Amino acid sequence: MLKRSAKISEFTHHSFVNFSMNRQISLPIKTLSVWRGPSAVNFIVEFNPILFLFSFLLSFFVFIFFLSFLRLFLSFFFVFFFLFRLFFLFIFSFFFRLFFLFRFSLFFLLSFFSLLYAPFFFLYGDPIFHYLLLCRFYFISFFVYFFFLNYVCFFHFAMSFYLFKFFLAVFLSF
Repeated sequence: MLKRSAKISEFTHHSFVNFSMNRQISLPIKTLSVWRGPSAVNFIVEFNPILFLFSFLLSFFVFIFFLSFLRLFLSFFFVFFFLFRLFFLFIFSFFFRLFFLFRFSLFFLLSFFSLLYAPFFFLYGDPIFHYLLLCRFYFISFFVYFFFLNYVCFFHFAMSFYLFKFFLAVFLSF
């Protein structure tokens, strides 16, 4: 048993030595450096001050150009964002006024549609579940009526009404 383990260790030792010797002898140095990767032994980098100055100035000017381009892009973005915001506020305020005028009819219309869909819901499945579904339709109409239309639209309508009163007072003062 001792001889067998000695033979195995001798065999592995000789095979490792032979493999490393063959690898170093058979492969050329350039291939060996690429294969092992760059290291301080294979590649010696000398400091070149002219190349360093040129690369620093190039990176500095690229960074300045990037900052100016970013500033230009952000200024255009904010201008267009402001114009689009004005446009959408104008459109939405028009729709808010319409919703405020028809808020009672819209509430009853949603309630009517929920009652209209109720028989089709009760035809299938559990009636308790469909009763909850029906309550959900009422809750949606209730939510739209109280929170969305009553506060947001009333704010827009009241602001436009106060502006109308202001311009009317200015007009009547002449």
